[in-house]
Amino acid sequence: MALAVTQAGGKGGLILWPLFGTTNQLLAGVTLLVVTIWLRRSGRPYLYTLVPMLLVTAATVSAMVGEVRSYFATDNWLLGLMGTLILACDIWVIVEGTRVLLGLPALAPLETRG
Repeated sequence: MALAVTQAGGKGGLILWPLFGTTNQLLAGVTLLVVTIWLRRSGRPYLYTLVPMLLVTAATVSAMVGEVRSYFATDNWLLGLMGTLILACDIWVIVEGTRVLLGLPALAPLETRG
């Protein structure tokens, strides 16, 4: 919080806002994916959640890529790395959710050393 009000002449929150907004919309896309999976497994129609999920996810991922690129272009490495991490985690969840939605087998878990 201190960084948000002390950076850029007290306008640090404005720097964080695009990252917060895109993260929020990525979460909305994941939520729609989970609801779509639930509807499909319940045998209910799921197209009305699948289409918005695809649109929200596509628009938001492209916006996040643009934001991350602008953060790195302005040497704002911390926000660039945070955005990259958030985007990578979101893509991972989307890939796994898509595998579940398509009925593909789960990936084998990593072996633990014992």
